[in-house]
Amino acid sequence: MLRFTSSYTDEFYIQEIYSGNKKVIDHFYTFCRDYYCKTYKKLFQEENQEADFFQEAFIKLWKEICRCSIFVKDNQIYKMNALGEINPLKCSLRTYLMDITKNDYNQYLRKKEVGLQYMEQLLNDKVDDVDRTTYIEELKSKIVAECVKGLPASCYKIISLFYYEQKNYDEIMEISDNYTSKDALKTRKYKCMEQLQKRIEEKFCMHNLKPYIYERGNFK
Repeated sequence: MLRFTSSYTDEFYIQEIYSGNKKVIDHFYTFCRDYYCKTYKKLFQEENQEADFFQEAFIKLWKEICRCSIFVKDNQIYKMNALGEINPLKCSLRTYLMDITKNDYNQYLRKKEVGLQYMEQLLNDKVDDVDRTTYIEELKSKIVAECVKGLPASCYKIISLFYYEQKNYDEIMEISDNYTSKDALKTRKYKCMEQLQKRIEEKFCMHNLKPYIYERGNFK
């Protein structure tokens, strides 16, 4: 039985995460989350926002390890960038995860500022009604698409099958081995829709689109 201590190395974490060791993944997640919430919570402007950014950053790190963009060789940790260049990772794995979170949040703030400026321009009647309507509709569609893509893989698959491929429960049951009954599939779809609705509401509010939250008929 694996006994957890505070002395595990980053090399150990990377190897075990790559191997799919759920206990180690959960342990590393908790270890980093506790430090993160204690250290960085004050940076965030909205309640519970830090949890969402941490979870998304952790998934990014997990994917990097699983596709060997971060790996261990000869007891040294390396990272491969988007250009395929490989260099030693110059910080701890936890610090790297914190950097992902902070970078994502800063990018979020920049996008929010741009969105607010453009919406202010529209509301000030500096753009004609046609352009205003077109922009808002395009922005709403883009936000929904981004929110769907940002869902966990299982939820993304369910939503895509239901709403993009227009498949019914029976058809999804035939092509998926993940659900033992139609009721289980319905329950999972409901939970996925709750996640999606929460993401859409947050993004709409960020872009001053709150009046349009319950106007959409795409996802029910």
